[in-house]
Amino acid sequence: MFAYQCDKLECDLQSKLYDEEGCVDLNKQEDNATMNNEKVQKLLKESSSWSTMWLRFGQQNYPYDENFKEVSNYVINNKIKLYKK
Repeated sequence: MFAYQCDKLECDLQSKLYDEEGCVDLNKQEDNATMNNEKVQKLLKESSSWSTMWLRFGQQNYPYDENFKEVSNYVINNKIKLYKK
């Protein structure tokens, strides 16, 4: 379970980085079946960004323990810009 949650959390962190860097255009998702999902559409309407939607979707649909929920909420509420050396 720990490895599963770490794997999912890595995807969540990557989505936040992509969002902060402007790498995703939701207007160019015509062939993305996930975008037609009712839960996704509802979360997009409620969220400030697509990465927030992604993180909240994960919180609602995957078995996060309280530690992982706390990290996920931190990511939602803070910038996590990738610092390059």
